[in-house]
Amino acid sequence: MQRYFLESQENVITAENAYHIKTVMRMKKGDHIEVCYPNKRCYIAALTQVADVIQFQEIKEIISQNKLPEVVLIQGLPKSDKAEITTKYATQFGVSSIIFTEMTYSIAKMDPKKDDKKVDRLQKIAIESARLAHRNDYPVITYQKSISKISYEDAIILLAYEQEKTTTIKEVLGYSQSDKKIILIVGPEGGISPVELDFFTKLGAKSISLGKRILQTEIAAIYALSVIDSIYE
Repeated sequence: MQRYFLESQENVITAENAYHIKTVMRMKKGDHIEVCYPNKRCYIAALTQVADVIQFQEIKEIISQNKLPEVVLIQGLPKSDKAEITTKYATQFGVSSIIFTEMTYSIAKMDPKKDDKKVDRLQKIAIESARLAHRNDYPVITYQKSISKISYEDAIILLAYEQEKTTTIKEVLGYSQSDKKIILIVGPEGGISPVELDFFTKLGAKSISLGKRILQTEIAAIYALSVIDSIYE
């Protein structure tokens, strides 16, 4: 069943979602869809009008079984299309937000003239991935020029660090069902610099190992998020 994220609870669907229902999916009056609102509540709904503006009637609320706390991914800005890969699959593993930031060893650099378009594209990827994963919400994607401009308050901070050989995510998080926010930090292709390591350590970050192998930055983020997700299942 197709799922759509709506901006308000007015029982109407417009713009791209309406086009998708009418033209791409060729749905008819009486067909069922799933709608999700900003309050993260989702419903099965029946279409009552299929036109340029779609109208629907809620039938039944969909009860979410998600136990994952808020998880923020701070990703060192990667090169090429790796940001798209990270966004797509991190969304499927339940990340709450993704902050791409320049770090010392980042090969890619931010460009104020292009960043807004890049963020818009990544946000669309996140929404589509969340829709396909049947999430009740989708992560917010942002760019941040410096790690010092990001808030780290009231969170368990996990730093994926290639020199850490023993401490794992499960050892840090344990098997408790704490609802405390988790911040996961993954460096770019070149890893974490000594200055950045010192900065994060002073914030109380726990360095974690992702295994014996060195993973590509986009794979490291996805792997770590999959482990976090498995702990809270």
